[in-house]
Amino acid sequence: MKAAGGVLLAGMLLVSALAGCLEGDGDEGLPREIQMEGWYISVTYAGKDNSTRIKVDSDPDVTDTDGDGLTDFEEWRLGTNPRAADTDGDGLTDFEEVRLGTDPSSWVHDHDQDHFNDYHEIRYYESRNISHETILQFLQNEDVDGDGVRDGVDIDPLSDLRIRIRIASLHVTTTDLDPDDILEIQFTVTTDGESLTLPGTPMAIIVGENSSVNLTFDLDLDDQGIPGEYNNSLSVTVIDQDTKLSETKPLDPDGLPSMDIVRITDKGSFSNSQFDIRTDCQTYHLAGPDAVIRFHIEDISIPWS
Repeated sequence: MKAAGGVLLAGMLLVSALAGCLEGDGDEGLPREIQMEGWYISVTYAGKDNSTRIKVDSDPDVTDTDGDGLTDFEEWRLGTNPRAADTDGDGLTDFEEVRLGTDPSSWVHDHDQDHFNDYHEIRYYESRNISHETILQFLQNEDVDGDGVRDGVDIDPLSDLRIRIRIASLHVTTTDLDPDDILEIQFTVTTDGESLTLPGTPMAIIVGENSSVNLTFDLDLDDQGIPGEYNNSLSVTVIDQDTKLSETKPLDPDGLPSMDIVRITDKGSFSNSQFDIRTDCQTYHLAGPDAVIRFHIEDISIPWS
């Protein structure tokens, strides 16, 4: 019994000695000496190309010095800063990065492979008042708005861009297009994503009269581009489609047989190669050499859900 008691006493002394060496903040036992003396880590901070070597330490009297959800022992093992919840400054806490599987000591990562670096993606969505919890979901979805374009190459990752053009009226002022003063007008609207001529046109327009048109075109815009840079293209073309033999000329002034472009601007058609859906959706009243037209452009984009 004395021998057994001696072994027990020796074991207790050994455990006590180890506890003294490992006294620290976590169940895993990061030694107090290491916590107080500190250690070196390498960090690639947000926006930087090269890593920086810094010395860090932690509070030996708490389990998680920076309160980011990782114990100081885990931060020591991972090579992150136990006094900074977001070691690399990319907008994600070290704990969130561990859950995502990215490197919390470097900002260079694209978790969902959408060609949108996570740091820049976070900044983009924050500028649009998206909550942090929702942004975490977006970082795991390569196509947030479901338009078939990955977020990093999508002009607006939050919307499938579409517009509606309502042509309200056309007043043809020239008599040079047809001898009978009745035009067979066809409207064509073209974007960088789609071109549309509605069934039911050409329609009869009498020269000199303000004709109500009431046509609606719904068209896609090309969503591919740099996030936040809205630069689509759009054109509205009015054509006099010659349908009578007496109207058909060997070669019309516009170089196209059997049709004349009705000039609603000085250049002919309305065209905008830098269309910004945020500012250019409005009512247009154009007066060209041949006609006056009024139409309205509306944003009918489909938002993410």
